[in-house]
Amino acid sequence: MNRALLIGISTVLLAQQQPRFEVRAPLVIVPVGVTDSRGLVVSDLEPSDFSVLDNGRPQKTTVDTIDTGVAPIALVVAVQASGISAAVIEKAQKIGVMIQPMVTGERGAAALLSFDKEVHWIQDFTNDEDALAGAFHRLQALTRPGEDKQACLLDAVHEAIERLRAAPPARRVLLLISESRDRGSETTLEAATMAAQAAGVAI
Repeated sequence: MNRALLIGISTVLLAQQQPRFEVRAPLVIVPVGVTDSRGLVVSDLEPSDFSVLDNGRPQKTTVDTIDTGVAPIALVVAVQASGISAAVIEKAQKIGVMIQPMVTGERGAAALLSFDKEVHWIQDFTNDEDALAGAFHRLQALTRPGEDKQACLLDAVHEAIERLRAAPPARRVLLLISESRDRGSETTLEAATMAAQAAGVAI
């Protein structure tokens, strides 16, 4: 028996030993943005204005806006500041003005952090559109020699989760603008994953 076949058999046996969970989803969220021919946001839409199909079958719909949703959104945006191009930072700076009107609404709040070899909180939770825009404008790419390769991604994730956990009841969301590779964190991937699951944070 060659090695490739042995590995294949081992993989199948391992998969068979893993527990399998089946979950029914009574609610499926479908994010939608509607604009008119001039690019302006269309509001005051009703469920009858939408058609949602599941395998070709029409589904019952409700409209949940950022202002009338069951729970507000608590959002942390974490931006890598090292080992990343200035062009990416410039693009990230522009999204600050969109967070409050398009994502969190009046009832939600957002916070901003950046990370390199350490985690830096730029703005704690707020729903002030001007404060968020100013915070994102202060984002800067780290270009100091010897530090451009360090990016403690998992430490940033862990700190963001802890800050979200302490926030008032809300739908907790972490948005990462970064590479997928961690460089230099003390937090492990397993610890970050478990913390996110325990706090109900969507990443």
